[in-house]
Amino acid sequence: MKTSISLTAIVAMLLASASASAHDGETWIDRIDFKGDFRLRFDREAEDNQTDRERSRFRARFGFTAAVTDDIDFVLQLASGGDNPVSTNQSLDDGFSRKDIGVDLAYVDWTINDQFGLLAGKIKNPLFRAGSVPLVWDGDLNPEGAALVFSSGGLFATAAGFAACERRKAMVNAPTAPRMANRATPIRIMLVKVIRSAPNPLSRRRRCRPSRDTPS
Repeated sequence: MKTSISLTAIVAMLLASASASAHDGETWIDRIDFKGDFRLRFDREAEDNQTDRERSRFRARFGFTAAVTDDIDFVLQLASGGDNPVSTNQSLDDGFSRKDIGVDLAYVDWTINDQFGLLAGKIKNPLFRAGSVPLVWDGDLNPEGAALVFSSGGLFATAAGFAACERRKAMVNAPTAPRMANRATPIRIMLVKVIRSAPNPLSRRRRCRPSRDTPS
């Protein structure tokens, strides 16, 4: 038996909660910040022993942050780029075909107190990247799972669990010959990271209104 909850129903419940918790004289629309951006560019890449690659590309992103309560935000962002997890760029090609728009972010951000915060869903990367250099994690990668973030003075820590794959292809020994098949073997990633004397990548703060930062 399968159970599913539509994103529309979740958003409706969150907005209803936001409306119920709004301050005097404040409506639910006052607790939502919309954001978006569009970029168009031309790329030329030199390739050894081949003709230079030329292409036109665009990036489109649109979303909102809803302050459900003073301590809980819901974030949703749509972006171009298809199913590429590390890029929202879309090339203008394929004979004028329609371009895919996907869910880039969809998560709940709960500020538990001044030291702890919880993120759950398709979230921004909560792990610290020294100098924002993508040696381990690409800057556009938005993992899926949950992360508990701690910050106090010059010390912060992150404990995260990510679901990388529900099912994966595996070799099955059939009577006649081996074959590839889907096996119920999920791939999960568990991480704990502690950093001292470094800025917290996710600044935790209490707020009645979400910030008006542009999308990352």
